[in-house]
Amino acid sequence: MRTSFSPQSPPPHYLSILNLCRKAAEKLQDPQALQFTGNLYYNCGNAFFKSHNPKEAKRLLEMSLELDYQAHAADSPDSEEKRRNILARCRKLEMLGECHKRGEEKDSFALILEALNVLLSEGLGGTWGEESAGMGVAEVMRREEYLTKLVAVLTRFTKDQGEMSPGDNEMELDEEFSIILNDDVAVEVKALMYEIQVHVLVDMTHQGRYATARNIGRKALEIYTEANCPLRRVRVIERLLHLAVVEGEGVDDALSLGASAINTLASTKVYSSRSELTTGIRQR
Repeated sequence: MRTSFSPQSPPPHYLSILNLCRKAAEKLQDPQALQFTGNLYYNCGNAFFKSHNPKEAKRLLEMSLELDYQAHAADSPDSEEKRRNILARCRKLEMLGECHKRGEEKDSFALILEALNVLLSEGLGGTWGEESAGMGVAEVMRREEYLTKLVAVLTRFTKDQGEMSPGDNEMELDEEFSIILNDDVAVEVKALMYEIQVHVLVDMTHQGRYATARNIGRKALEIYTEANCPLRRVRVIERLLHLAVVEGEGVDDALSLGASAINTLASTKVYSSRSELTTGIRQR
């Protein structure tokens, strides 16, 4: 179906055939059958999405995801195959989010946020959080391109650029478009997602991006302070100092944080954690 399906002139009974395959897969409750049928729906939905027909794509993607969830409940023990299926589910959630039209931003954000949560909780492996402790933010962004893409897409929702003109007052961060991660995601990973958001915002062009980046950076700073991650905290302070310079706001507060960062770097206690030491070396 993938090679012959045309969204401009789809076969007249393609949906009936897909639904028949779905019923058979659901009756068997075989993970491979459910996943295969879900992929058929996805291939057709992807074709409609690429042909700028989000309405049809949305219906097919929703059915594909429903089958994915059934397949996940009866999944095979093959960890590599399971990881591929999880990544495919993330991409379906992302695409479904992009199918929502203007005025449905909250629904779109929720679906893409679910994709990020699935990726962090199930798709990257149980040791990824520990591995990321030894990486700088730029290295994480290079190695995990899809993760970075999801965070970047979610970051766009922090400000509707079309509603702001030059000279407007800075926007407060809309909590409805804040990245809220599952409880099973380590707090250090949550802070790392905020750091990626700050990097993304600095490269954007809309008015108020620096204020939003500062607010998000302070969330990361708070987490690292509570989690006793001194060098990561210094890393965030360096970014806040940069924002204070380019924005010209909050300079006194940033300088106070900078002084605390110098004290941290001058302390021998900061090197008690090997992973923290590695992170600091790679960032400097």
